[in-house]
Amino acid sequence: MPLSLVAEGTSITPTTVTAARVEVLQAETEEEIRQAVAVSAPVWGYSPEQQEQLVLERVGYLGIRNRRGGYLLAMVGGQAAGTASYRYSGDGRTIYLSGASTLPYFRGRGVFHALVQWRLAQARARGCRLAAVLARQGTSAPILRNLGFTRYFDMPVYQSPITPAS
Repeated sequence: MPLSLVAEGTSITPTTVTAARVEVLQAETEEEIRQAVAVSAPVWGYSPEQQEQLVLERVGYLGIRNRRGGYLLAMVGGQAAGTASYRYSGDGRTIYLSGASTLPYFRGRGVFHALVQWRLAQARARGCRLAAVLARQGTSAPILRNLGFTRYFDMPVYQSPITPAS
């Protein structure tokens, strides 16, 4: 069954972060990456093997000189509550928001909002003119609309199992 996603974007204009009790950190160490992966694992259904592979890939990415993106960890009361990632376009004019997840216990507390606002503030400081994101209609899309993102188009996503060749 196709999963319908909506692509949304916004012009980057000054806003304030209203989720003051959420602390957003750049995940820059292996331990911080492990925490971020541990948050996303139950949300996206990652197995222990997949989690370890994600940690290795992300730590490797952090070692790339002049990388154009990164990973975030949102903390509430000292507990890891959410995570997100981002990438900048080659020309530096666009930030792509990706990979956000919030643990169910922390939903409705401004975690996702804080992660979006952190990325927008960083993009604004770098001179970006546009933020773009693919959003699930039943989860992040309504929040993003409330934050001023504009829907550009719907994008159906299809999947097919790959069977081994005989």
